[in-house]
Amino acid sequence: TDISLNVSNLNTKGFSNAQSPLINTKEFEKDGFNQKSLGFNVNHQITNKWTILALVNYNINTSDLDGGAFTDVKDYQYDKTAYLINIGSRISFNKSLLRFNFSQNNVRNKFDNQGSITDNKGNISNAEALYTAEVNNYIGITSGFNYKLSRTNQTSDFGSLSSDTASNSIASIFTSLFFKGGKYFRLELGGRI
Repeated sequence: TDISLNVSNLNTKGFSNAQSPLINTKEFEKDGFNQKSLGFNVNHQITNKWTILALVNYNINTSDLDGGAFTDVKDYQYDKTAYLINIGSRISFNKSLLRFNFSQNNVRNKFDNQGSITDNKGNISNAEALYTAEVNNYIGITSGFNYKLSRTNQTSDFGSLSSDTASNSIASIFTSLFFKGGKYFRLELGGRI
């Protein structure tokens, strides 16, 4: 069993993104940045042919922003929260490998520009199964299935979008044949529907 834990806390009291390095005629606000991050990963071999794994990443960013090049803006903040969860499994047998994977990624970006709020939330769900095999020394095959669902909710002074209308999904199956010969010849033929 392999386990890893990563924790970080990054802070800066800031500098002005807008201040020109050549012209320092006025005082610019210093824009700070803070990032807190946590990552956890576990990989466990149940048998010599079967492995399961899990991963969790979570981070929070907060930052002060300027109004663009050479334009200082006070009270303009940015907050971002994101997490990723991933679980998977690998099963090997003979010269073949079967993989299953599911991931969930959620992100929230919030901008507060002197009371004008933009709040964007999004998430992506992804599931896949993948089979690879070496048929012989000259031919290999990869086949699989993938499903992805993306959704977003967005609000601002200019309007809003909800996940009822701002979402999409895609599902596909695919297969590729790999041909190899000698040191230099490689050919792949495949398709996805």
